[in-house]
Parts: sequence; structure tokens; C-alpha cells
Amino acid sequence: MTIEAGRLFVTWFRSGADGRDHAVTDERMSAARRVGGDPAAVCGAEVPPVPLVTPPGPRCHRCELYVAAHGTPRTVEAFLGARRHRHRRPSRLRRLFTRLPIRPTAGT
Repeated sequence: MTIEAGRLFVTWFRSGADGRDHAVTDERMSAARRVGGDPAAVCGAEVPPVPLVTPPGPRCHRCELYVAAHGTPRTVEAFLGARRHRHRRPSRLRRLFTRLPIRPTAGT
């Protein structure tokens, strides 16, 4: 299995053997389809897939830990939940009008 630039692409499949959802990488799934066997999950378990209309079930704890450890690393901003904020300098027109004194009109 190759992991490129810290990115891991997995799909969760329900196993017919133990009834849990396992994470299977795209590479392992395509390799299993070529040879006609069952794909291996990231935890090492063989996953005989059930029909895809089956609702999701409990996830494999070992697969969750693997995906959390090898997934795309989060940035500090994403970790803190903060959005990037760039302070914009006011436009020239706004700076010009804020410096002009406001004079009352002659009719009031």
C-alpha cells in the first residue's frame, strides 16, 4: 500500500464475517477486484463484503485508530476551529472620506 503525501483514501465496508465496518484503502480494493478475492482492511482483517444497501454498523476500533493516525494531518487553524482572517487595509477612497471634516449644510 502506498500513501502519498500523508493522504489516505479509504472506504468503509461492512464485513460479513464479524458484522463490523472496516476501512479498506482504494489500492487494496482495486487489487482484490483484479484477483477476485476479498479485500484486506487496514487492520489486517479480510472483509467479505455484504450488499452495499446494508446500513452502517459499528466500526472496527483498530481501523478507526489507523485512519486517525495515518490520515491527512490537520493544520493548526483547523485544529483550533479558527478561520483564516486577513486584515484588509481600507481603500483609498474610504481613507480620503474619513479624513474630510463633515460640515453642516447651509439650509439646516
